[in-house]
Amino acid sequence: MLLPCLLVLVAGLPGCGKEEINFGFVPQITFVGLTPLEVQEYTGIVTITIAYEDGNGDIGEPDPDMPVVFVKDSRLQQPDGYHVQPVAPLGSGQVIVSGQLQVPIKNLFVLGNTQQEQVRFEVYITDRAGNQSNTIETPAVTVFR
Repeated sequence: MLLPCLLVLVAGLPGCGKEEINFGFVPQITFVGLTPLEVQEYTGIVTITIAYEDGNGDIGEPDPDMPVVFVKDSRLQQPDGYHVQPVAPLGSGQVIVSGQLQVPIKNLFVLGNTQQEQVRFEVYITDRAGNQSNTIETPAVTVFR
């Protein structure tokens, strides 16, 4: 009686193989979180959390002067760049990577003469091949004096 049960169990295993995951070579990001939603100018730090996926693992730069994550304040013209170390070992070939990145945004300030302003951030990443991910937009953060 035990033998037929084991055969059924073993026979069912090949059908439980890995699902094929098909990531492209252009990185993709999704918004995960933003905290806090209110911050005092110059002293508070806002943290943006994004999830990433990449089909060949070339996210991150060994050179600390090379930005990988770009964050644009909705009130400003140009994004700020942030460095990220390689998420997969260099020379490891084409490996599928996914995970989360937390980006701390420091020194936010009120631009106008009001006591507070709202700001949103647009975020994208680039890989070592120069591919740019999709761009996500965060909810609003209130910056107050």
